[in-house]
Amino acid sequence: MPGRPQRIGRPPKPPTPGERVSLGLKVTAEIKARLDAEARVTGKTQSRVAEALIERALGSEKLLPGLLEAAYGSEVAGLLLFLAACLRRTLFVAESAVRQSGDSPSSYLEHPWINQQIVQVLEQGLKYIRLSDAPTELDSLAALPPDQREYFYAYGSHSVRWALLTLLSDDTAHTDLEPFTAEIRRYLEPTIARIEEQPNVRKRRPSRQK
Repeated sequence: MPGRPQRIGRPPKPPTPGERVSLGLKVTAEIKARLDAEARVTGKTQSRVAEALIERALGSEKLLPGLLEAAYGSEVAGLLLFLAACLRRTLFVAESAVRQSGDSPSSYLEHPWINQQIVQVLEQGLKYIRLSDAPTELDSLAALPPDQREYFYAYGSHSVRWALLTLLSDDTAHTDLEPFTAEIRRYLEPTIARIEEQPNVRKRRPSRQK
């Protein structure tokens, strides 16, 4: 059995801090056009512009945990970061597998198999935060009238429905979405259009009985 071919020459040395090294990188035509435009405005080389943008992006990752904690609190921030990390790795592998099969997805959420992987991450990720012995009804709600108890018990589902209604129309406001509604609509435009086409998706916001 033939052995592996031996490498000729010395192994490459890792770069020292501060040393500038070459980086092989392919980008879309749109990104290259933006780099060219930025280089013309700033008078920098295209390489320097790309390096500055990469440094800025890497630096923003360090700011993200603190921003999420300030906006949503530590537990929600931790949950969002955990799920985002799982989603990023899963999407990287899923997209690679799909591209190797000859497909070229334009949207993660609109590709059936990749969409399934996203759902798996969310279902499994949220599964582990659920208490195994969680009661079906909380004792603290026992004193409420049945209609109010049912309303509050299913509030999480109601909240998701309100959020979808906010994205689908302007007549229903989900207050936690309001600062980001335009951005979410832009990011999820194909998915929102698909949801909008589903029958009976536009339902009235559930109201709490008194």
